[in-house]
Amino acid sequence: MRKRLPPGSEPRQRERRERSVTIALRALCVLAAVVVACPAFGADAPQKQLSLLCTVPLPWCEALAQAFEKNTGTKVAVTQKSGADALGILAAQKGAPRFDVWYAGTGDSHLQAAEQGLLEEYRSPRLPELRDWAVRHAQQTKHRSVALYLRSVGLVINTRRLAAKQLAEPKCWSDLGRPEYDDQIEMGHPAQSNAARAALFAFVQLLGEEKAFELMKRIHGNVDNYTRRATNAARAVARGDATIGIAFLYAIAQEVADGFPVKLIVPCEGVAYDVLAMGIVSKARNPDAARTFYEWALSPESLDIGYAFSYWQMPAHRSAELPSRVVNTDQVKMIDSDLNRFGTVERRRLLDRWDREVSILPRN
Repeated sequence: MRKRLPPGSEPRQRERRERSVTIALRALCVLAAVVVACPAFGADAPQKQLSLLCTVPLPWCEALAQAFEKNTGTKVAVTQKSGADALGILAAQKGAPRFDVWYAGTGDSHLQAAEQGLLEEYRSPRLPELRDWAVRHAQQTKHRSVALYLRSVGLVINTRRLAAKQLAEPKCWSDLGRPEYDDQIEMGHPAQSNAARAALFAFVQLLGEEKAFELMKRIHGNVDNYTRRATNAARAVARGDATIGIAFLYAIAQEVADGFPVKLIVPCEGVAYDVLAMGIVSKARNPDAARTFYEWALSPESLDIGYAFSYWQMPAHRSAELPSRVVNTDQVKMIDSDLNRFGTVERRRLLDRWDREVSILPRN
């Protein structure tokens, strides 16, 4: 026989049951939230990602991406573009970029990107480990870029052609204006060639603007051909199509290694140079991965990768390997490169002056 409840107790019992159900439901909600917010035990965490805008040749870019992914587990998406195209893409994407790091690109291109606010300020803990020119580049861009490699510019001569024409070897930049070298020089066009542009700025830095343009006019009178790229000038000299060239010394070193009758010359006044640089894109989607890549890219192990593709450039890190084909600029005279002096406006003015006063002159 069912026991009769005391009067008034039934509503209280019902209230306790409802309270228990409410507590249980709340506990289930909390548990569900935890399950949604947290990965299951033993499941892999989401893979880190990096979007790399790369301005060296594609095989080099891909080798960098593979090495970094192996080192850190970060998946790298690579887009290879020329320096001018890369700068244009970053400018078009300003405020909503699709890239995290711009790797390589010339120092003056990186300066333009820094001036336009396209690169993030970042001071690497590795700066004390880098060569002075790399640190100076970082300072001149207000730490929105850092140099990776230095590309020295000097002279290449074809020893057979020089002997056949009974010409003495040029020793200095100033020698290139001598009349006996009429029609013997090949070089890049300063508006198109990084090496020729670096030489022009170095002459201005070394001699002052007026004397620099006087020298450029004399050299112009001896130029047989202007090329789009300095590497084309080095190749023309190696194959006997020209006697003297103005080119990056790393390109000349490759022609020497390939057995051509060429010799590289460090001019008595010093080598001109430019740098290849790197910067973190402003408002990057993956800033932590970008900083991790930035630090890794400055390491000796990363800087060595370019040598597998015959790019014999001087590395920024003091402890990086120096293969025999690399011209050791720690041991040769260099003409200082002042990015602040040759910023976007001044750079354009000097190139315009070259067009007005030099390019229009007849060649002998």
